[in-house]
Amino acid sequence: MTRGVLLVNLGTPDAPTTSAIRVYLREFLSDPRVVELPRALWLPILYGFVLLFRPARLAKKYHLIWTAEGSPLLAISRRQAQQLRSTLRERGLTDVHVALAMRYGRPGIAEAMRELDERGKPILLDGKLYLGDINVRRDFGFAGDFVEAMHLIVQSDAPSDFVVGTGHAHSIAEFCEAAFRVGGLDWTQFVVVDPL
Repeated sequence: MTRGVLLVNLGTPDAPTTSAIRVYLREFLSDPRVVELPRALWLPILYGFVLLFRPARLAKKYHLIWTAEGSPLLAISRRQAQQLRSTLRERGLTDVHVALAMRYGRPGIAEAMRELDERGKPILLDGKLYLGDINVRRDFGFAGDFVEAMHLIVQSDAPSDFVVGTGHAHSIAEFCEAAFRVGGLDWTQFVVVDPL
């Protein structure tokens, strides 16, 4: 069976232009996980001010960093995907396809999933989700909390060692159980462990 790996990064505008940045910011800043204000308060601010004025100012800054390959984030992400492909091939894993997606912007996750499927390397096959080692435990946390921690770290007057984490390790199996529970499903009926 062939396999696929989906690399996902945060996202980037398609071009360093006011209109492209407006499209990107609309998608990014409309996500309630990004801006946790009540929608009735946030959406008038987003559409009445942020999307009217911010894109033009950001376009000037994006022009300063834009490369011949496009946005730096997308260019670096493409190189990382290519390096992963090469590393997998070097290790004899020639049946693994790597696709790149952006959570916000393009290439989108749906587009990347179609690419994996068209190349015959589905993550979902016959209604099953194929995952690697689901017992791996990691300290996963909310990105906003990590950003706040980094902000506090850079405010420190003296250099020091800092550990940022929730202090609670969770497995991929636990995430699967919670995610499928939201849909009222038994995750064990839909997940197949397929270690590389």
